[in-house]
Amino acid sequence: MMERKDIIPIFLRFSKHLNFSQNYLEKTKNHLIFTVNMDRSLEEEAMRFKKWIQENGISVNHFCNDSEFLQEKARTFARAVGLPALSEKQVLWVRDKIQMKQQLRKIGLPVMNFSPINSKKDILCFAQGYGFPIMFKPRKGFSSINTYKLSSIKDVWELPVELKPDKFMVEVFNPNNEWAIDGLVPSNAHITK
Repeated sequence: MMERKDIIPIFLRFSKHLNFSQNYLEKTKNHLIFTVNMDRSLEEEAMRFKKWIQENGISVNHFCNDSEFLQEKARTFARAVGLPALSEKQVLWVRDKIQMKQQLRKIGLPVMNFSPINSKKDILCFAQGYGFPIMFKPRKGFSSINTYKLSSIKDVWELPVELKPDKFMVEVFNPNNEWAIDGLVPSNAHITK
């Protein structure tokens, strides 16, 4: 996106999430950047953004968010300033892996068997049904943080993560190549198998 000549991107940042690498900061230093102050109301920041683009003579037609982690915040901000963005339901499908996998199955794409879990007992019950290894991961994770391949009962008991209700899931380990689908299919699209 940074190299494209047919668009002028504005990099949307959020005040409580500014831990960027030096390399990324160097690459984006000559681009338009707007930082949303998360200590202010959404309405105030939307007004400030509209004033900022007007003062800088910028016309904004579309919105693109490349951060899975900030998808909910970015979508809400885009809607507040009148830009098209994912719906609340679509954001849920992007962020919550249980919701995502259910949607993928609905449209006929095969996914490994999975289950939400709330306890180590839940993990063991899943493993009893499908065998080891299994994958343990956050439902709303990113960058594989707190994602573990569990190969035995011992791995389950030694899992270095505090389990909280509705925060984690397990799925059958896939020993083959995995492919990512990085776009949502519009709800009005005709899908065939």
